[in-house]
Amino acid sequence: MTRPGASDDGDRLVPTCSDLVADLHRERDRITRSIADLQTSLSALDRVIAAAPPDVTHRALAALDAE
Repeated sequence: MTRPGASDDGDRLVPTCSDLVADLHRERDRITRSIADLQTSLSALDRVIAAAPPDVTHRALAALDAE
């Protein structure tokens, strides 16, 4: 099934409409921003987790294992 503005050349979808290509670029940019935001959040979580005292980390991991 193809989308308006695209054709199927057998093994890939080929955009044939500039509006579709613009939409694809916007979606790629949105996904890239989302990934960057998630990486920033992951780094912040890693820093907070790393700051926990070893005994607190041990208890937390034991509680997770018990779930």
